[in-house]
Amino acid sequence: MKNLKSLLTTAAFVFAVTFASAQDSDWRISFGLNAIDTYSTGAESTLDDFGFEAGALFEDFLVVNNWSIEPSITYGAVSKSIGDNFRVGVRASYNSITKLGGGETGGRIPAESLKFYNADATVSYTVITGKKIEPYIESGVGYTQIDGDGNAHLNFGAGATYWLGETMGLTYSNTMKLSQESNVPKHWQHLLGLTFKL
Repeated sequence: MKNLKSLLTTAAFVFAVTFASAQDSDWRISFGLNAIDTYSTGAESTLDDFGFEAGALFEDFLVVNNWSIEPSITYGAVSKSIGDNFRVGVRASYNSITKLGGGETGGRIPAESLKFYNADATVSYTVITGKKIEPYIESGVGYTQIDGDGNAHLNFGAGATYWLGETMGLTYSNTMKLSQESNVPKHWQHLLGLTFKL
């Protein structure tokens, strides 16, 4: 029993020090929904390993009908300020690909949904700080696995956080995942979630 009390006291102390450190170092956590769009990518090849056609870059960009969305919390992210409006972070997400392509043909619907897993390392720059809306640009690297096959890719994106209060905001972003391999098609990932300052 004495060991358990010592362990709990130590754990509480470590948590308190970590949380206090996070307060001073501007950590943020985010979680929410993600959607995958394989159509609006401008991919040069008309067909990849999954057998669908891509549209021109930004064609039908915000057409939700082209997106694959899992109706639950499907991404989480942690980031830290490193000064001069820059942040570094990591993000993980999963989804079920239920639509490939889109546009006038409506895309190809796989016989079974394809499991999507992703992890990213990001660097972002907040263009305007201290306002109700904070827009940012982002780049980084990541690894995505679709239906058991995976590959690395570069990421480029933009987004904004609308601060609902001192420590909670609503974040929306779009990130292009640029893989050079056909087993992971180029795709957009749209994120909508809550962000908390710790």
